[in-house]
Amino acid sequence: MAPINTTTSKHNIRESWHNAVSELNREETPFLSSIGTSGTGDVTKWFFAKKLNDPVENALEEGANAPDATATSTYRAANVTQIFAKTRSVTSTQEDTDTIASVDHMAQQIKDASKEMKRDIEKALTGAQGSVLDGVRKLAGVEAWLKSNNSHGTGGATAGYDDATGRVATVVDATAKREFTEELLNDAFQKIHENGGRAKTIMLGGELKRKFDKFDGFGKTVNMNASEKEIINTVDRYTGAFGSYVVKTNFIMRTSTVLLLDENTWAVAYLTKYTKKDLPSNGLYESKMIHAELTLEARDETGNGKIADVQAKPVA
Repeated sequence: MAPINTTTSKHNIRESWHNAVSELNREETPFLSSIGTSGTGDVTKWFFAKKLNDPVENALEEGANAPDATATSTYRAANVTQIFAKTRSVTSTQEDTDTIASVDHMAQQIKDASKEMKRDIEKALTGAQGSVLDGVRKLAGVEAWLKSNNSHGTGGATAGYDDATGRVATVVDATAKREFTEELLNDAFQKIHENGGRAKTIMLGGELKRKFDKFDGFGKTVNMNASEKEIINTVDRYTGAFGSYVVKTNFIMRTSTVLLLDENTWAVAYLTKYTKKDLPSNGLYESKMIHAELTLEARDETGNGKIADVQAKPVA
C-alpha cells in the first residue's frame, strides 16, 4: 500500500504561510502591497538600476549604414537586508480556557503579530533612514533614495546612494517646515517629467491629504453597485499639468513628506520570507516567533520624487 501523505512538504507549508501573511491588510501597507518582489542570497542586495538615455538629434542619410551601437544607461546599486521579528507567548491556562468564541489564542496572537510586523516593514520601506551594514543592519527607505527629484525646506537634503561606499545616506530634515501647496506639487511633477520619469502615484499622510483635497485638480471616482446602492470602490485622483495621478493615503509613512511614485521601479527582495518558528518552552506556556529578512530595491529612483519638510498649516 502506498504511503498516505497527510500534508504537503514543509517548503510548501512555509510558502503558503508567507503568502497568507503577504495578503494581510493590504490597505494598511499601500507601498509594500503595490510594489514587486524578488530575492537575494546575501545581506547586501546588489541590483542594476537603469535610466533611458536623454533625447538626441537622430537623423540618417538615405542609404547610410546602421548607426553606432549605444547602450541604456545603467549603474549598479545596493541595499542592506533588515531582520524583522515579533514574538508571542500564550500560557497553557489561557489556551485551555473556554471562551465565548472558542478562540485559538496563539493563532490570534500570531495573526496580530503578522499585521504589526507588516506595518513595521512599511515604516522601514517608506522611511528616511539610510543603509547600515555594521551591527544591527538597516535597509535604506524610499525617502533616502530620492536624490534626483526632491524638494526640501531650508537646510534639508537627500544625498542618496553613494557609489563609492555602496551605501545610502540618511535624509537631513530642514530646520523648519513649509506649507504644502499645489505649486510645490506641480513643480515636483515637472522635475520628474523633465527627467523622463513616469510617476503616477501620490502617497501622503492624513493631515496632508486633507490639505491636498482642497487643491483644484483633486477629484474622486466612485463606482456604485446599482442594485445594492452601495459604493464598491473609490479611487482618489489628481489631474495636473503633467497628467493624472492616483492618490493613496498612508498613515505609516512620515507625516512631513509627500511621495511621488512610479511603483514599477521598486521591489522588495527577500532573503528570508515570512517564517514562523517555535521557541523553547521551560514552563506552562508556548512561544512562537515570526520573522522575515528583506530589503528594498530602487531600480530607477530618477522616475520618482518627493516633497519633504511640509505641513498642512500655513507658516506663521
